[in-house]
Amino acid sequence: MTSHAKLSKKQFLRAMGPAILFIIGAVLLSCGGNDGGAMEKGAKIGCAECPMRARYDKNPRSLLGRLWKWHIKWCPGWKSYLASLPDDERKKISERYR
Repeated sequence: MTSHAKLSKKQFLRAMGPAILFIIGAVLLSCGGNDGGAMEKGAKIGCAECPMRARYDKNPRSLLGRLWKWHIKWCPGWKSYLASLPDDERKKISERYR
């Protein structure tokens, strides 16, 4: 029989570090920058249809939802998306994702 020892916090972070970095990288790369979100060359996904935004809307307390929320604080694509919206819609979205 094998014994299952508890992992220390340091061991856990070493084991999960690459997975966490992958998730953060996926969030950062999911947004294409100033054009509002190009995932692949020729395949554009705007902030309105962003899968990460949909995950946040479904469960704001999830890890991916929280990463998306953090991401929009500095994302140039999100800022240009908000600037392209009419004033009333911009205010509504800004209030929702504040």
